[in-house]
Amino acid sequence: TVSDQLRGGFATWLDAISVLREGKTPSPTLVSAIYRTVEAQVSVFPALLAIETLAALGAAWWLYARLDDRGGSALASVSAFRFNDHLVWLMIGGLMLVAGLAGEGVTRIGANIAVFMAALYAVRGLAVGVFVSGGISAIGYTLIALGILFAAPAVLGFAVILGVADTWLDLRARVESMAT
Repeated sequence: TVSDQLRGGFATWLDAISVLREGKTPSPTLVSAIYRTVEAQVSVFPALLAIETLAALGAAWWLYARLDDRGGSALASVSAFRFNDHLVWLMIGGLMLVAGLAGEGVTRIGANIAVFMAALYAVRGLAVGVFVSGGISAIGYTLIALGILFAAPAVLGFAVILGVADTWLDLRARVESMAT
């Protein structure tokens, strides 16, 4: 069902582009790139759904804590975001399943694990960046948005690497100890 919906949306998008271009079809390179993107989304849909669910749960908890009269604990600052360091082995295992030649099903499971963990490590890398810089200003938010808009693979890749490095090197503790 998800595959059909995504592919149907792609076909609708191509029709809209043809209408906007007065009947001219888009370039085959663009069509091929979008088709590969749709196929990638189809293959990692479970990971994307898990990431979206985790984000929705965080937003719901934040709203609940803000509206609660009993003074419930809200979410901490993004600079304090961390999770169990042993989950790095889940990321490594997912990458090993992708790299192994065990079949399409196993590769897809590994890709979903790796995408989900990469998203968590990207947020952890962002947390390290916020901690080291002391916070993000409006200009910082604008620069991050522009970086993701124009160079998403580089920015997100750097954030994932920074997040994984924080697992082994505990970068925030090192920065804190250097400041004292």
